[in-house]
Amino acid sequence: MRKVSITPETRRIEINGAVFDIQKGDDEIFIKAADFERKYARFADPEAAKSVKIAEIADAIKDIISYIDEALGKGATAEITKGRPLGINNAVYLVSQICAAAVEGYNGDMAEKYGGADDAL
Repeated sequence: MRKVSITPETRRIEINGAVFDIQKGDDEIFIKAADFERKYARFADPEAAKSVKIAEIADAIKDIISYIDEALGKGATAEITKGRPLGINNAVYLVSQICAAAVEGYNGDMAEKYGGADDAL
């Protein structure tokens, strides 16, 4: 009889000296990042950005920070920033780094299970 043991992956990320366990699965992280990219792409387009209202940027920041706190644990953003405000650029950067941590973790898992690092994505 085949016996299988599965150990859930724990992804971790260190930000400003604090270590966080990533609370979301790789798939959800990538889907959410793609969703943010789709929703907020026009913010980065100089021509389209002219029509972006301040309230839209404020809502985007709240949306992204909310997800960061879901992904890293309640209050993570406040811990990272020492309670100071987080702007849109750094909020997006944090999401990108959470994605990078998931990719690195996935690559490491695949290399460990199936071969060397050259075999991983």
